[in-house]
Amino acid sequence: QIKSGVALVRKCELDEMDVSESTPLNQRKHAYMKSLFNASTLDEVFDSDEYRELNDDFLGEEDSLQQLRDLVEFLATKNRSETSSTVYRSRGLVERGSKTVRGLGDGLDDILETLIEEEFPHTYAHVPNLSEVINVGDLKASRYSPGTWVEVRGADMKWRLRMITQVSKEAPPDYDWNDPQNKDKEPEWIYYYQTSDEKRVETDDLRSSEHGLVHLFGTRPWIWQQWACLRLEQILRFQEGHQDDFTSLDVDRCTKELWNKWLDDPQNKEFRDLFYDDRIGDFGRSELVEHIMTPFQLMGSIARKDEVWNFEDESEISIYTYLGLFGSGYTVPVLVVFIQVSVMAILFGTNTDFKRGILGKEHEEQVQSFPCLSMSIVVIMLYIIKVVPDLIVRFYNSVGTASTVHARLNHISEQLWLKDDDRIGQKIGLKMDTFMNTTYVTILYIINIYIIINADDPLDIILNSLALEFVETLDEVISDSAWWDGKKRWIRAGAVEIVLQNTLKASCLKSAIKFSEEFNIPDRVVSAMCNHHPTLFCDKAVAAEDVKNPQLMNKNELIKSRCVDIALRTRNLKALQEYKKSAVYFSSLEAMFRPCFPWVRNGGLFERHFMYRTWTR
Repeated sequence: QIKSGVALVRKCELDEMDVSESTPLNQRKHAYMKSLFNASTLDEVFDSDEYRELNDDFLGEEDSLQQLRDLVEFLATKNRSETSSTVYRSRGLVERGSKTVRGLGDGLDDILETLIEEEFPHTYAHVPNLSEVINVGDLKASRYSPGTWVEVRGADMKWRLRMITQVSKEAPPDYDWNDPQNKDKEPEWIYYYQTSDEKRVETDDLRSSEHGLVHLFGTRPWIWQQWACLRLEQILRFQEGHQDDFTSLDVDRCTKELWNKWLDDPQNKEFRDLFYDDRIGDFGRSELVEHIMTPFQLMGSIARKDEVWNFEDESEISIYTYLGLFGSGYTVPVLVVFIQVSVMAILFGTNTDFKRGILGKEHEEQVQSFPCLSMSIVVIMLYIIKVVPDLIVRFYNSVGTASTVHARLNHISEQLWLKDDDRIGQKIGLKMDTFMNTTYVTILYIINIYIIINADDPLDIILNSLALEFVETLDEVISDSAWWDGKKRWIRAGAVEIVLQNTLKASCLKSAIKFSEEFNIPDRVVSAMCNHHPTLFCDKAVAAEDVKNPQLMNKNELIKSRCVDIALRTRNLKALQEYKKSAVYFSSLEAMFRPCFPWVRNGGLFERHFMYRTWTR
């Protein structure tokens, strides 16, 4: 407390204190600040004449508590350029509270209780009203300030409404404070935010409340988001080296161009006038754009190989994770799960005591030899200090809120599963991935302990343990092989696609009632716009026509369409690969037999929703 108090005061610019009003109390405040600045211990402060005089003034005034609070708030005011928080006020009160509590009585506890509640509010103690979740006005250096209600993205990839309680800023790691060129130059501050539940939240994980934005702008921007997802899927390719490959295409720039084109459309004048209303301000406009662009920014982050999405060093991704993302490629997962279950069953079934129990023979009690008993104890100790903690961590990473890449992918898949917008293959893959990383591993090691206890040979104990260890990680070992996905392009493409799939509300796009409930548009109006089609925007025949309609293409698409026609006419395969998007499948068997099942609605990677591209609707 002494160090933090002295350091806090030394940050204050005492020369800037307003002493123009030469009142006795103001002068004593200034003298007290000077004494606190020069003090090396807290006792020196309490024993100083300045403190006693100032304390007597506080105790003699009727509003003594408010004066003490004003003095401490002065300290916080001097530091708000660095940290906006009530913690400085609470620190100042605590450092003086040990001496003033006798005079202030229970009033100090009331002040501290208020400050603590501001800094660490109860999660459900206050429900914000509509005005508190609407963020408008002018842009500031810090995007949000304490007391602002925002949505925070958690480790489970879900957005929750929280109130900002503290804002701090740090200079970039490569900023050199000793560089003469940086003298009198402000660094590009990196802001971190704190809520009642999260610490050091970055700006990318914050956004304004969707409820407040919908109240301001209506649901039209979210309808545009659905259209932009379909347009982006039409553009993206899985073709290494191509400019539209998912790792080469700048998703952020592409979607912002689509947004600006839509915003400037003459038919959108009503919304454009609302968007540029002075009452909205630059802050309100930027909050809407940031909110709508959040999923596209996430796709770009995955494709750009950001550190947060480092698939190369992720050890928990297995072949079942691929099945959960693509919903196809069953051959290898089925073979691997057969091997894993068979080895476990064979080892357990060949145990002598187990066979005797099955055959109903009299059980003969056996006592392990000393070498076997010693080896069993060693292996069980290994399980206690390594295997059990590993199992707990693996279970947490699979079904908890871990921040690993594998956990985030599973959380997105779970959101799709809850909305029932995933395919049957994705459902199977997600459940297999969860089961094989939790329940199966637990059963496997329980069986191994049973085998160890009943083993007759120390060598059998070691070999069985090694065999089960290998079998348990077989699915991760295969997924990490060079022949499976050496460059990690497939897993990145699957992650990008599943984010797009989670953003696209497919169930709403093929039901007038659900579309009406989601976007607050009368279902009869939506149905009429889609010619009363039973599946609304989902129409494979109309989509095939609209994609080839020149009137619905931009200049680049028109040129590509002409180039495709020329390449087909001249049978130029290389040109055709450049200008025409080819169907790509994760499963080789699916690519071979897909032409035999034309009624199956699966166009391959980045072509899953081609039947929704009904641009005329």
